[in-house]
Amino acid sequence: MQNSQSGSALAISLVILTAITLISITSLQRSGLQTKIVSNIQHREHRFNGGDSEQQYWFRELQKSISGDNLLAEPLRKFTINALGEKTYSPVDLDMSIVRKHVTVDSKILFIPPVAGRISLATGEEAGQRINYRFNLDSESSIPSIDKSNKQQTGINFPALNSSQHSKI
Repeated sequence: MQNSQSGSALAISLVILTAITLISITSLQRSGLQTKIVSNIQHREHRFNGGDSEQQYWFRELQKSISGDNLLAEPLRKFTINALGEKTYSPVDLDMSIVRKHVTVDSKILFIPPVAGRISLATGEEAGQRINYRFNLDSESSIPSIDKSNKQQTGINFPALNSSQHSKI
């Protein structure tokens, strides 16, 4: 009795095994890429939420304060005078006592001087008694383990007593 096998089963099984191996390697690479994408989205959301909550916190603090409060008086005081006698205001760092998990947030507030010639009036007030105070609140959040940051800026605008007429700041 003669057994004549040509080995075609071995060749076919090797081709099928190679195809399955290539498909599995491709799917592993795709899942690794998708994990990186999801991780980047999560980091971006953490940075955004950290900056957003910081902005909301300082906005509430500014809503509670009045124009003579220390929180607003410091940005009004921090300026330099150039050769033309014009004041240039510098941002003031705002300290935050709340530590967020994995997210570092730095905030600054900058006083924007009123535009010359603009007068804010309130009922029963004389011209120049009140001026329009404008501040920029900047927050930058980052995650120390990665090199990405998220910047957010809010403009705050309100009329208040003219400090140059009512006090020495």
